[in-house]
Amino acid sequence: MYEIIVHDKALIYFYTGFQTIKIHFMKIVLLGLILLLPFAGKSQTGLSAHTLACENVTRYLQEKIIKDALPVKGNFGKLTEVKNDIKEARFRIDFFRAEQSTKTSFVKNTKTQIQKISKFSFYLDKEMNVVQAFFSEN
Repeated sequence: MYEIIVHDKALIYFYTGFQTIKIHFMKIVLLGLILLLPFAGKSQTGLSAHTLACENVTRYLQEKIIKDALPVKGNFGKLTEVKNDIKEARFRIDFFRAEQSTKTSFVKNTKTQIQKISKFSFYLDKEMNVVQAFFSEN
């Protein structure tokens, strides 16, 4: 309910102008949400696929490759779609693991720390299960 004073035209314009601005603002917000909703859904799907791939690869590493070291520590790369590399594989994700080792030199009586980086490439099927794994070491 609005209290409209007939004698003061500025006050009438203020009330109706405020309502018009409010309605336009709500239209803009609603239009923005409608336009951004498909992008938000796609980004969430990509994030969920990457998370599922990381969980499956971690489980594969713990069960088949690195049995003694729990938990598996390392960094995952991006989940990328592959074409024509391996028939069953649809996606690929890389896993990087850094290991510290100490090298002792008896001539100089010094200890040097060496960092060895291992790279695992995992090929996944459409259900994000590991199909093949490749290993390379630097």
